[in-house]
Amino acid sequence: MLNLYKRILLLIVGLSLGSGIFISVWVGQVLHDRLDEEIGNRGTAITEALTEAVTKNIIAGDSISTLRTLQRVVARNEDIDHAFVVDFDGKLFAHTFEGQFPTHLERMNARWEDLPDQNDHQYTTSRGIIRHISHPLIEGAPGRLSVGFNKSGSAASIEETRREIIFIIFGIALIGAVLASFVGNRVSRPLNMLTETVAAYGRGEQANFGALRNRGGTPETTALRDAFKGMIEFREKSAVENTRLARIVEESLNEIYIFDAETLKFTKVNHGARKNLGYSMDEMRDMTAFDIKPEIGEEQFKEIIQPLKDGAEKQLVFETVHMRKDGSTYDVEVYLQLMREGESGAFVAIINDITERKASAAENERLGRIVEESLNEIYIFDAESLRFTKVNHGARRNLGYSMDELREMTPFDIKPDVSEEQFLEMIKPLKDGAQGQLVFETVHRRKDGTTYDVEIYTQFMREGGGWSLRRHDQRYFRAPSVGASAPEFQSRPRTKGSGTDPGTGNRGRRAPTNPGIVARK
Repeated sequence: MLNLYKRILLLIVGLSLGSGIFISVWVGQVLHDRLDEEIGNRGTAITEALTEAVTKNIIAGDSISTLRTLQRVVARNEDIDHAFVVDFDGKLFAHTFEGQFPTHLERMNARWEDLPDQNDHQYTTSRGIIRHISHPLIEGAPGRLSVGFNKSGSAASIEETRREIIFIIFGIALIGAVLASFVGNRVSRPLNMLTETVAAYGRGEQANFGALRNRGGTPETTALRDAFKGMIEFREKSAVENTRLARIVEESLNEIYIFDAETLKFTKVNHGARKNLGYSMDEMRDMTAFDIKPEIGEEQFKEIIQPLKDGAEKQLVFETVHMRKDGSTYDVEVYLQLMREGESGAFVAIINDITERKASAAENERLGRIVEESLNEIYIFDAESLRFTKVNHGARRNLGYSMDELREMTPFDIKPDVSEEQFLEMIKPLKDGAQGQLVFETVHRRKDGTTYDVEIYTQFMREGGGWSLRRHDQRYFRAPSVGASAPEFQSRPRTKGSGTDPGTGNRGRRAPTNPGIVARK
């Protein structure tokens, strides 16, 4: 087995070499990525500028002027290998190659439509790695301008940088090896002595340890004494921390139960749980988790917790009922976990009393049922799309539409006398906050094409982000305030004929250009 100083030596050298190789690879990759990004940005800018400069010449059939423009760009940029133009018929128009146009580019042009990335791709030639960037002369036409950028020069510079980094790291590793050898000798000898002394102390040889402690106060013996002192302080601090955590658990507003994973008997139940149940801690220690769950028997409870014991689940969440000592019950939500300690373990259950939450949910369900079964027609639609999100049974039955059909419709779809523009203008004061309510009369059209007169109260429900539309025939409807048990109704006499407007003579509506909006706060 290698001694300490050799392990230190190997560790420092290994870390130096490993980090050097990693850094060189990482730096090279970063530089390559930056090079690709730079070439991509320059290539796009150059091809766009060239396209704008030569398009008129190509349209005019002036290949000479086009070639000169391409040659100037190639001459001014060392990394540009070539440039060429394909005309609107897909034929080669001009290129900067000396002699014949390369065969591999001819083949590439022949299968241009099949290329996965027509405007930016890369290939290798005898001159190096070429990144080929193209730009269409006109979008949708086959004509294009292509520029080839040679990456070999920059890539060679990157590789040279990588090699320099590796050489530097090797030098650092060599220096590190020398330092590690020196430090290893300085550290390992006193540590070996301290190890032997601690082992002797562990065997009860107090004299040896005392001799070490009294023999001159070396840094090593001082460090050893400090280590023992630190260990004692740490244990005391841990005890204080454990006491604090225990107090937090005990005083938590949640009910917290801890019970043994094998016997299922409670080992710890916090104050909140004991107070709610009415049992003392001594009584709870003789009880199990299923003793306070009247709806769950022992076998059923063991089936519930089995996924935790098997490791298939880390946490279980379920709802059930707890029974107090006096026989009363309350609804709870259970968060159950298994905390393993060696081969055994303990279950930790955090319990939320959800009696109020379930009562609130039941109340919401009751109110929803009141709305659904109301004899009035009640519509709710989105403030932005204006599509219906909820239409109660009375409205659906009168209109003849299903809820699925109404979700694809808007309020003005069932109002033949009110256009979309008129409707948007009508509701604008509500969205702006200038008015709290609109009241107007109009006509609703059923699915079968028949119509009926309606009086509508419209409100903007800001919390829900939607609109509430309610239809009334012979009485007003006032929306219930918070805490009200049911809607309030107020009788209102109607004109004979059930809907004739004495001001206009129109039956059941105002004039279509002015639906007779009456604002009510």
